[in-house]
Amino acid sequence: MGLFAQIDVEKMKSRRDIKGLIKALNHTDGWRIPLAAVRALGEVGDDKAIDVLNRIVVKGEYWGMRMAAAEALGNLGSGKSAETLVSALRDEHWSVRRASAQALEKIGWEPENENTRAAYLAAKHQWDKCIELGEASIEPLITALGDSTVEKYQLIRESAAEALGKIGDPRALEPLMITLKDNCEYIRVAAANALAKIPDQSAVEPLIERLGDDFRIVRQAAIEALGKMGSFAVRPLTLALDSNDWQIAQGAAMALGLIGNAGAVGALMAALRSKRSLVREAAAESLGKIGDPRAVEPLLTAYGDPNVLVRLVAVEALRSLYSQDGLDSRLKDKILETIPGIAENRPIAVAKL
Repeated sequence: MGLFAQIDVEKMKSRRDIKGLIKALNHTDGWRIPLAAVRALGEVGDDKAIDVLNRIVVKGEYWGMRMAAAEALGNLGSGKSAETLVSALRDEHWSVRRASAQALEKIGWEPENENTRAAYLAAKHQWDKCIELGEASIEPLITALGDSTVEKYQLIRESAAEALGKIGDPRALEPLMITLKDNCEYIRVAAANALAKIPDQSAVEPLIERLGDDFRIVRQAAIEALGKMGSFAVRPLTLALDSNDWQIAQGAAMALGLIGNAGAVGALMAALRSKRSLVREAAAESLGKIGDPRAVEPLLTAYGDPNVLVRLVAVEALRSLYSQDGLDSRLKDKILETIPGIAENRPIAVAKL
């Protein structure tokens, strides 16, 4: 302790005491002096210092030391560091990856293949260029998506998720599905939005689970993503209508309306009898969107629902069905008989039914 208390990094730097600075890297009482020594070596270092800094970038225990060493190598501008810095583009910590990319830029390095270019662009957070590069960017984007070191910089992970969705490579499916369970609601939203752009049957159940999320923004993102999954999501969603979690049932009904598949009509008609008014409301709305004539009778029944919002939605669904040119005239007459004003497209009083 007494020896290290005498260390004066600034004095060693002014004397260009490379040996002393390298020795200061071994200081064990905190990281202040080793970090100062690394930065000093980045200003006055020689080939021996470069070798030491290269080792720190690759094997340093503390990410702050690896980042500082990468920055120091950039300041020294030696091409000897290029290989080390390229390998650090895949470091587990985003700060090290970014510092390494910046250092490579300083030394005038150019990527030799698309994979290396992709890692470089992702480390610099140049997401649009990653998207332009396409498939080569998948691996570094997945690394950025799963980086647990960016708690204060969630935008990095959100941007990585968005980029993965835009590229649309199936390799991103599993990491995105895992990310649906992230602790941050905004990251969960980003993952759901990305999965919406890569429709795949494997994503349906994880998205249905998010219909019961504690945060409305996540539930809405899951609904919209499921709405883009297509016909293979219909069966799982119709089963979800019977969930004990009313939010899952409600979200499933809404997603089925977005899909618009007539195969969901029977299950949605049954959902009009749910004990939960919000589920009944969502089912009525989706039946109106799908526009299947089979829904007329159940919707006329829903017009007498004890909940005013269900009645309002049932009226709008029936109005949509009534306006269809191909609807059977007998069904039109039945709608008109029950709701006389529906043909004039004027507001219908439902509050006191």
